[in-house]
Amino acid sequence: MLRHEIGLDRIAFETHYPHSDSSFPDTQILLGEQLRGIPEEEAARMTWQNAADLYRHEVSPSWGNRT
Repeated sequence: MLRHEIGLDRIAFETHYPHSDSSFPDTQILLGEQLRGIPEEEAARMTWQNAADLYRHEVSPSWGNRT
């Protein structure tokens, strides 16, 4: 799988909100479709954990328990 060749710790989701070429307001739906079948831990790493680590953004422990 390409994400493993690249490295899960090197992938981060981004969007162009609020620009007109963004996927807003369907971003979460489209991302959910694209991540279908990806283990939850890997999806979390690519969608928010990597960015939080990169920018040293402290995340509430309850955030990681979201389903």
